[in-house]
Amino acid sequence: MANTNLTIKSSIARIMVAPLLSKAGLNSIFLVFLALVIASLMIGEIPNQESFFLAMFPAIAISSALWFNFTNQIHS
Repeated sequence: MANTNLTIKSSIARIMVAPLLSKAGLNSIFLVFLALVIASLMIGEIPNQESFFLAMFPAIAISSALWFNFTNQIHS
């Protein structure tokens, strides 16, 4: 019984860590996070929302490019 319990725990741990070990998994986690941040900003009440997003666009673009460059270097 103890061996079966250890096997179950090990397989659950492998499933939980799998997205962190692949480039596609890391990129999808980043994109989901980015979508949640952008959606929460759009829902919030920000005066002059258009100018806020115009100001945020370069930061989002640069951080996205740095992230994808980082994951490509790690998994190459």
